[in-house]
Amino acid sequence: MVNWRRIKNSIKGLFVDGKFMEQPWQRSFLDGIQFKQISVRENSQLMTSIGVEEIKMAV
Repeated sequence: MVNWRRIKNSIKGLFVDGKFMEQPWQRSFLDGIQFKQISVRENSQLMTSIGVEEIKMAV
C-alpha cells in the first residue's frame, strides 16, 4: 500500500518555460558548457550554520 502511494504521488516531470520535461533536474548548461557539481560532503559543509566565534575569528 505504501509503495503504491509513493508511486502514485511521485512527480513525473515539470513544466519549464511552457514545455513538459520528464527530468528537469538534469545538470544545467550555459551555451553548451556543463557546470561542475559539488559533492555531498561539500554541500553539507555549505549548509552548516556559522557561529559567532567563527565570524569573529574571520574578522
